[in-house]
Amino acid sequence: MMTDIGSAALLLVLVFSLYTAVASFLAARRRQAGLLASARRSALATLLLVSVAVVILLILLFRRDYQVQYVYGHVNSSLPGVYTFAALWAGQEGSLLVWLWFLAVFVVVAVRQRAAWARELEPYALAVLGLTEFFFALLLCIESKPFVLLPARAIDGAGLNPLLENPGMVYHPPTLLLGYAAYTVPFAYAIAALVSGRLAGDWLRGLRRWNLLAWGFLGLGILLGAQWAYVELGWGGYWGWDAVENASLIPWLTGTALLHSVMIQERRGLFRVWNLLLIVGTFLLCVFATFITRSGFVQSVHAFSASNIGYYFLSFIGLWLVAALWLLAQRRRQLRTEAMVEEVLSREGTFLLNNVIFTGLAAAVMLGTLFPALTEALSGTQIALGRSFFDRVSGPVALAMLALLGVCPLLGWRRSGNLRAALPVPIGVGLATVVVLALVAGVHQALALFAFGLIALVATTVAVEFVRGVQARHKITGEGALLALYNLVRKNRRRYGGYIVHLAVVLMALGITGEALFKTERQVTLQRGESLAVGRYVVRYEDLATEMLANKERHVATVGVYLGEQRIATLRPEYNFYNNVQQYVSEVAIRSTAAEDLYVAMAGISTDVNAITFRVLLNPLMAWLWVGGIVMLLGTAVAFWPEGSRQARVAVPAVRRAVS
Repeated sequence: MMTDIGSAALLLVLVFSLYTAVASFLAARRRQAGLLASARRSALATLLLVSVAVVILLILLFRRDYQVQYVYGHVNSSLPGVYTFAALWAGQEGSLLVWLWFLAVFVVVAVRQRAAWARELEPYALAVLGLTEFFFALLLCIESKPFVLLPARAIDGAGLNPLLENPGMVYHPPTLLLGYAAYTVPFAYAIAALVSGRLAGDWLRGLRRWNLLAWGFLGLGILLGAQWAYVELGWGGYWGWDAVENASLIPWLTGTALLHSVMIQERRGLFRVWNLLLIVGTFLLCVFATFITRSGFVQSVHAFSASNIGYYFLSFIGLWLVAALWLLAQRRRQLRTEAMVEEVLSREGTFLLNNVIFTGLAAAVMLGTLFPALTEALSGTQIALGRSFFDRVSGPVALAMLALLGVCPLLGWRRSGNLRAALPVPIGVGLATVVVLALVAGVHQALALFAFGLIALVATTVAVEFVRGVQARHKITGEGALLALYNLVRKNRRRYGGYIVHLAVVLMALGITGEALFKTERQVTLQRGESLAVGRYVVRYEDLATEMLANKERHVATVGVYLGEQRIATLRPEYNFYNNVQQYVSEVAIRSTAAEDLYVAMAGISTDVNAITFRVLLNPLMAWLWVGGIVMLLGTAVAFWPEGSRQARVAVPAVRRAVS
């Protein structure tokens, strides 16, 4: 049977991944090129075998083979094809298999790197990568078997949870898994550098694109998850500080600190130990996020049920953490440096503060996430820290991050640079923004004025950096403004890609601030023909259509949206009863503009279906959160893209000097 082939493939993955690890380690110790070549071929075989298992599971899902337990649990006859494909990662077994497949792909890509730094460290790195593949294969062969058979073939499957029948299910989970798996490569090379003692050279610079790739996928996955929650769950928000949400945010925060901290080591030789800790910690936090989701250790609407798999994850994390700390202790003399942060008001000083802020927030979020489990272990009673705790912690930290974004680009290395000359313009724009909002727009909330003023300051700083760069390039090359801007970004992608990401953060901060401080929410029961005023809008319940489908009872309300006497939109929220889970699920309707989102969800239907309970929200500036996400993706892609030929970069040093 196909299930036997899939199980056999995973058993062979277990063998080949272990061989990859052992052969690579022996090749490093004995300096045998032939053994290393054999380990590379074994890594390729591992990828092929995992691919076989993935393809077989997909075939079983599309065949609707309900004797396979995983198929029965995640698809049924009415499930559309796109969600049948997404069922591959809907369950614990499938998501771990996809995790392993992404990892196997990255292992093969990593061993094909031909740079000198990669060749020097490759044997030890490949050993670490092989052991990580072995770990996930072990889980799939012992605890989370995807090819388990039921005693008899069922007539139909249980199907997906209705909340998963959303486009977010197609792209959110695999994007997160890509980020988790990609962080394995920097981790492997960091361990390789510690084991081999080859801590000098370009190995850390060579990992820059791996760090950026992993950070970009992880951030995109988090944002896609927030968007999914916003349009699907019906509560009107996008982030609830749920344990699983937090678990993915924590490594993204430390990964952000790593991206900034690495630049200091490249430029000044600072933070060597800290960067190694960040690389190791970020990867282990990715594994920890997987543990949170799959162990049942904490309660979450996103988590799988409790299982013994958590002990495997904790053992994996613990062993690698102990090994990494021991290696750092052994190499502490090699990692010492004479360099130091000379001025607080310098680029190094602000980057150090940036590291403290990001890692401090990550630690606070982790403490809040684990607090119920910790209190239960200590006192026998779970005490959960609510949303207010996370909001109180993250709010001031977010403002501090924005302030750093506004100041850091204006500072020089080792010194404050031209801060006095450059800062008045951003400060002036920020103050002008506050005045306009207070006097013209009628905004009087102190926190809102401060936040919007800071957002304007940071946006101006980013704009000033681009203007200065374009002016410098025009002066040197004589290019027009648009061509100079294009070539400025194209030939210095890392720097200006980073500035584009900073602009994305500004846009996202605009959306978060508007929604958090000015949201209007109403929940009311309306009879047909009755209206509700929300902000400047009037929302009128006009009709209700009901139809019986194979898998659900569908209720669609027609809601008219009026501005004064003018009808400007028709929204159709749904409230559907799904047979497979025997519960109602809301499908929201949103009218989105640059200024605000009008969000309408059905929260209940009366027994005589003449009255419906609606949840209506007005979320100001909400669209800018998603626009910021798109801009962040663009900036990450620009920074990730190779710089090109030497000739294409010939004018860059001169432009850098002119800008600085």
